[in-house]
Amino acid sequence: MRFRFFMLVLCAHLVLLAVSCKYGIDSDSRNENIRNFLIFKTLTDKSQAYSVPVYKPEQHQLLAEKKSQKYLVLMYLAGDFDRSIEEALINNISTAANALAENPYSSNIKTVVLFDGRTSGTKFWYDYDNGISTKGSFLLEIKANSTCTKNTPLIEYTTDVSSKADFMQSEINSGSYITLQNFLSWAESEYNSDQSYSTIVVVGSHGSGSYGTKKTANLNSMCPDYNSGTFIYTNEISLALKNAGYGAEKKIDLLIYDVCLCGTIEDAYEVKDYANGFIASANETPIAGINYDVLFKSLTPQTSLLQTGRNICSAFAQTYRTHGTTIRTIVFSDLTNMEQLARSTSSLADYVVANPKYASIFDGTIHYYLKVPSTLNSNDCLYYQCTFWINIRDSSKQGTTFYSFDFGYLADKVYDYAQEQNNTELCQICSNIKDDLEKAIVCSWRGTGSPDYLPEGCYPSFNSTRNYYGLSIVGITTGSNRPYRDSTFAFNTDTTWNTLLEMLYP
Repeated sequence: MRFRFFMLVLCAHLVLLAVSCKYGIDSDSRNENIRNFLIFKTLTDKSQAYSVPVYKPEQHQLLAEKKSQKYLVLMYLAGDFDRSIEEALINNISTAANALAENPYSSNIKTVVLFDGRTSGTKFWYDYDNGISTKGSFLLEIKANSTCTKNTPLIEYTTDVSSKADFMQSEINSGSYITLQNFLSWAESEYNSDQSYSTIVVVGSHGSGSYGTKKTANLNSMCPDYNSGTFIYTNEISLALKNAGYGAEKKIDLLIYDVCLCGTIEDAYEVKDYANGFIASANETPIAGINYDVLFKSLTPQTSLLQTGRNICSAFAQTYRTHGTTIRTIVFSDLTNMEQLARSTSSLADYVVANPKYASIFDGTIHYYLKVPSTLNSNDCLYYQCTFWINIRDSSKQGTTFYSFDFGYLADKVYDYAQEQNNTELCQICSNIKDDLEKAIVCSWRGTGSPDYLPEGCYPSFNSTRNYYGLSIVGITTGSNRPYRDSTFAFNTDTTWNTLLEMLYP
């Protein structure tokens, strides 16, 4: 799997993980039928299959209406951590090149890649210097009409434009938000100075999710750079986007985190002011990542931003529906509705904090789902374990373990409890949360895993006309290290969810 949550384990563990979790994508799973795959299709042979949610494009007007004649795709691929992620990202570049070659509108698509790999003087089949180089950082433009195979050197289907950017004159640190900022700012200036292109940004690497601990400062991050020993923290992503010029006047149309554990409310809220659409996974992401062929084939003047995002999620679902023992997930969020979701989240936290007797919601009914990891069942409570390492070069310095939970499912459980207590106010708060989740989530998918924990297709919303599952939120800690930091994230500053966690985990 794409272990983007920086589990730097002992060498033996790394070998075992690489062998057991490196999954490829066969050619049969990437074909023209992918675009017609229904993300919410429920298998007919599942006796306990859940209802199929109704798709409501009217709730995502901006995404549904946005179609573009020209696209600028910026791919920030940070592979300076281990060889498996490095090679997977190279494969993603070649997949993108082949898809571009098949897209009749490729002349209107500019694709720029910042790729950072390992530098050890080893023979790399992808290097420009006849396979021998200590250079690991490249700024590349994918050629519009080039095809390639897995082992085709990069020089055959990309153009090295590193000399055009001052920040590329030496080995880069892809674990620094400044590098991301410089890349985005330079690319927009170089290719989109008149803002005639719609921008899609992909961040491909390892990811640890949105939360660290009060004890550790470098866990809530992504894009580890082994050479520098650094990461890009979650809140630094928003800083990089802001400094690169994105904001109210110019937003990224689609931001894709092709990393693990970032399909969270906290991550989505962090970038809401700088992008319109957001795709990520609440759980671990396989090493092959999203389907880049589908992304690039979807970039046509006839395809809306909404449909492009759904195509990506649909292809992901088809590819990973029974992919190993880990349950795969993906969620496409409408960031224009994240502000309202944050307010309704605060309402729940405010209510429980102001009415301590209802903390029993979390100590009783919700205790099972929010607080006690030893009894959790992924078939029931839709939780995702996040295990982190403090130092990417020292596996002995372990971090903490906590869990994030599907927020829609938590809202369901609290609602059920409130009904039992005849608490109409709390019922209304939970109803508001589900309404706002439905507006924030375009579509989501959760695989079965192996064995089949759930019917393949969709999160099990209990009403066939609703779709409010897919975004997770932090909710558990083990030991004394709290899985949150008071002022690190915008979500913590703007909501009182953190206050609730403080009360639950004093």
